[in-house]
Amino acid sequence: DALSRLHRAEEPLGLLYETLRACRTLGDTEGVREVRLSLVRVYASCGDPRRAMPHARLALAMAERTQDPVALADGLTSVSQQWERLGEHTVALDHARRALDLYTRLGHLDGQAGILIGMGRAEQGLGRPAAAIGHYEVSLDLDRALGDRFREAHALEHLGDAHAALGRGKDARALREEALALFEDLHHPDAEPVRAKLRTAADYPPVPASSQLSP
Repeated sequence: DALSRLHRAEEPLGLLYETLRACRTLGDTEGVREVRLSLVRVYASCGDPRRAMPHARLALAMAERTQDPVALADGLTSVSQQWERLGEHTVALDHARRALDLYTRLGHLDGQAGILIGMGRAEQGLGRPAAAIGHYEVSLDLDRALGDRFREAHALEHLGDAHAALGRGKDARALREEALALFEDLHHPDAEPVRAKLRTAADYPPVPASSQLSP
């Protein structure tokens, strides 16, 4: 998982498939489910949601058999994230809302913070940056409370994107600069896309007001 966060896909894949074989040999079904979720993270980190999706669906199916609420929420989150990356934002939101409901009932703050970013991305994909901002801001508060600086940086970056889509260039720049400072402090490669956004001369034009409404 740590290697996948650094976008080093080749190294974790070998480790994970070796672990998957070991878990199957041992009859460790929970281990198999966890490895599936890790494989999703690796494929997603290298921009390949089509290869990630089968593992996400298998992890969700395994959770549905056991009805473990945390496993169900994690599976729904994983599937939702892949649908969002594939551009199926409405389907992604449906899975994400179910995951958020489970995480909220469980008091699982880390899960809530993660799925809220996914919900914001889906709302942006549907042309509703104002709705996305609400999700990102809640995630940002949770990330800071949890001390997750990596996801805090991503929440700030996405907030910057949403403000840029609304034509709020000054706010967008400030948020992106804050995100960049965090990524640089973490020595993380995700700093470069933020630098590229800051180098862009003009932000995106504001979206029409009608498209900013939630369903």
